[in-house]
Amino acid sequence: MLLSALRFSRSKTRPYTIVERLGRFAIAASLLAMIACSATTSRKRKPRSGPQQSNLAIDHIRDIARAGRLAAAREEARQLRVAMPQSESLQISEIMLLEVELSNDPEPSARLEAEFLKLAASHEDKRLAALCLALAARLPTASDQKRLNRTDRAIKLDSACSVAHMNRAESLDVLQERDEALKAWKLAAEGVYAPALALSGYARALAKRGRDRLAVTIYRRLATRNSNDFEASYNLGTILLTRLNESAEAYDWLTAALKRSPADFDVVFNLAVAAMRTGEIEEAQGLLGQAKHLRPNDPEVHFNMALLHADYRHDAEAAVQCFQTYLALGGPEKLRVNRWIKELQGATPRQRPEKRKER
Repeated sequence: MLLSALRFSRSKTRPYTIVERLGRFAIAASLLAMIACSATTSRKRKPRSGPQQSNLAIDHIRDIARAGRLAAAREEARQLRVAMPQSESLQISEIMLLEVELSNDPEPSARLEAEFLKLAASHEDKRLAALCLALAARLPTASDQKRLNRTDRAIKLDSACSVAHMNRAESLDVLQERDEALKAWKLAAEGVYAPALALSGYARALAKRGRDRLAVTIYRRLATRNSNDFEASYNLGTILLTRLNESAEAYDWLTAALKRSPADFDVVFNLAVAAMRTGEIEEAQGLLGQAKHLRPNDPEVHFNMALLHADYRHDAEAAVQCFQTYLALGGPEKLRVNRWIKELQGATPRQRPEKRKER
């Protein structure tokens, strides 16, 4: 039992994002070619690449975008979408949303809006017509009322249109109508060819409502679908660690997240806590040192380092130094920490301070 509960870097889960929140509303013009030709059946199909290969390709494109090469990322996404067999509906849906994320230039919005609406009005396939309406609703040129109307029309055309339900859920989130938003996210996640963005939105809404077990199920599904999905691995590990006290599995998922983003403070910090709880003390100490390097003035890093020295290393002097640094950096729990410092300063190898229950 530790002196106090370990501190976590963040107890809240992160929203699902693609390429560092580059934008979500402008859509590449090349997307129209895929929609327009989807009804043809005479064209010879290319060999199936499989979902895992597609996920790896999408992750590669995201890495290009993170490096600031947006034009190259957009072109690679276009080529990936054109090369994808039409039968790979889920992968095509993911690529379409990736193209939306990568295209943040509002200049072509008016033209794209007119073309999407024309396709929606003329396309015989109601599912594709609904998709065009839902995509048109996400363009920067769409007013709030147009977004609402087009989303409603898309749902009437295809009640399983995941993108349309996602639009509705996002609007309800803005209005803070959480119960209705949760219902909309559920429909988006259960829609045909639900993309990762819909599943993660549903998981996030569940977590906000305290339904952690179901949120974990959804995040586990996402992380299993794509082992390189950083956000899913991080959120899954964080919920398991901070809310469900399942440190062993949290350790595994946070380790996966760290491989994807080795310099992310939140991941490093929470993985250090998971490592400490699972008895990986050497690793925990190394991770806390890395967290200290990333944020040297974060008092919570020094707080957990003090706990590690006091309860696992049995090094009272080092623990006192860490607690004193915590106080010097403005750590809020001055009374408790000062009391522990006095206990540690009076401790001998045969006389340990009284252990405190976790909160």
